[in-house]
Amino acid sequence: MYFGSVKFFRHLILTVVFGWLGIATVLAVFFAVKCHMLSSEAKDSSADTMSVEEYVAQMEQAGITDEEIIGYINSKNAPVTSTEETAPKTEAQSAVSEDVIEPPSEETVVSAVSEELFHDMYSAKVDKKAADSSTVFLTFEGDISENASDILIILKRQNVNGAFFISDISPDYKDTLISACEYGCTLGVLAGENKSYLSAEEYLSDFHDTYSLITNVSGTAPSIYRIPDTAEISPQVREDIVNELDRRGFTEIGYNADSGDASPSAGWQSIMDSSTKAVFLNQMADKASILRFHSGKDFYTSVITAEDVITELKAEGYKFAAPDNTTETEQ
Repeated sequence: MYFGSVKFFRHLILTVVFGWLGIATVLAVFFAVKCHMLSSEAKDSSADTMSVEEYVAQMEQAGITDEEIIGYINSKNAPVTSTEETAPKTEAQSAVSEDVIEPPSEETVVSAVSEELFHDMYSAKVDKKAADSSTVFLTFEGDISENASDILIILKRQNVNGAFFISDISPDYKDTLISACEYGCTLGVLAGENKSYLSAEEYLSDFHDTYSLITNVSGTAPSIYRIPDTAEISPQVREDIVNELDRRGFTEIGYNADSGDASPSAGWQSIMDSSTKAVFLNQMADKASILRFHSGKDFYTSVITAEDVITELKAEGYKFAAPDNTTETEQ
């Protein structure tokens, strides 16, 4: 009989022993897993609730100064309404954060003209006066040398006036510039002939040199200017230059009548025809004329033709004037 036998009790004892061992093993595995989960949650909670003191200590160990720590904490706590309002990070702050601050683009740097640059280069702003269509403003571009001296003689002989847009001054003809200024001619800046510019600041550096040269030699600071046709400047840079010079009080004087004397084939007759025709067309359009000649050393034909142009236009009833910073014309 099995029940109550020695074999029965032996099997019963073995069943109880192995049963308790199995239960103990299951409980041990269960509690080990549970403890691991609790430990992980505790670590995460500790990381999320790290005290300010612990955080500061960690940043100090990384070599970050107190000022940078304060700035970083303030930037993290400050309310942000848009990405544009976020305060820029210092190098140390960038080391803590993965965000990288991009430097200003080259376009922004070169197009901005600091007010601190060329602080001696300003002109007083004045009201403009419109000119009638019978007015001719004579303008001469180039260096002050022998041809400019001859042109001044012609202007005095004809009892008319004009403006010299000056690129350079020959040492032997400084007296010509002074005499032109005393006679009543207007002096203007013509900077950048045959040069290329990638920024407004580059151009204004050359403008400042020419402006200073004219001012120092003549004793009169020019208030008008013209950008030469031979200067290579992009439309955007040119706009930056004009806006900055306007802010500083300078007046740009272009031209709406060209003598054509810069053409390689220009001669007395072609200069006469181009000059008088351009002035007549402007009058028909009810515009005053700003007539351009060149006065540089390579333009002697302009010198011998300019007086005949003046004589012809005088006979047609035109009057002459020197443009200045009050001149308002339609170009």
